[in-house]
Amino acid sequence: MKKSYKIILKNNTSSLQYWLKTEKAGKWYAADRSYTLCENSETPILTIHYALKKWKESMEAEFIDKDTTNYVLLICALFVMRIQQSAENAAASGGFA
Repeated sequence: MKKSYKIILKNNTSSLQYWLKTEKAGKWYAADRSYTLCENSETPILTIHYALKKWKESMEAEFIDKDTTNYVLLICALFVMRIQQSAENAAASGGFA
């Protein structure tokens, strides 16, 4: 199942919409994921590679266009990525206490 989250940044002239899409990377048992932030659900802006190696998190962010780096979008994408991971972990635990 593909799930995505939407980020809307509003300024005086327009409102831009960005979507964070998740794809599983690597083997079926690995926790590796690739998060892609797309503008208007089409144009990829940045990619966050997430891996869990020896019980330590490893994250690498890569802007598609190296000339235009928007760190506000990077922080928003990391925040939404954490929300999505938290929701996935809650669903995987089954809600038992």
